[in-house]
Amino acid sequence: MADSVISYEDLIGKDDTFNIIFANIDKLKNELKELTEILSKDLDILNPNNEKQLAEAVSRVNQLRSAKKALEVEEKKAINTKKKLNDLTDEELIQREKQKIADRERVQIAKQTAILRSKESGQIEKLRAQLSLTTLQWKKLTAEEIRNNKVIKKMVLHLKNL
Repeated sequence: MADSVISYEDLIGKDDTFNIIFANIDKLKNELKELTEILSKDLDILNPNNEKQLAEAVSRVNQLRSAKKALEVEEKKAINTKKKLNDLTDEELIQREKQKIADRERVQIAKQTAILRSKESGQIEKLRAQLSLTTLQWKKLTAEEIRNNKVIKKMVLHLKNL
């Protein structure tokens, strides 16, 4: 039964995925550095008159150069992907906070509506609930509605009456 549970890592990936990727990139950089040092020593003892050795050395240098460029490209991709993931996470946080605000507002509206409908509430409590609901409506007014004097006058009059 426990085998049928899907873990977070199966769906999303490990939390330290980028740490592993960057650690592997660093290992590859060190290996390239070591290979470069070995090749440099080999070039010191290379016979310039031996065309076969010379062509082989040029080939190895080109391979190291292309491997280094490919590694740099992959490192840039990993950095950009990590940045995009962080940006996505920020966007998700913003959306989550917007949802929390909307949820709090819905709960407040529900509470105030319950107070208004309650037979046990006193007149002052009901007026406070109406005032709270009107204030919530006031906050939701758009710029166009604010410029429209009729809407504002109605709201102000209703607020004053409360």
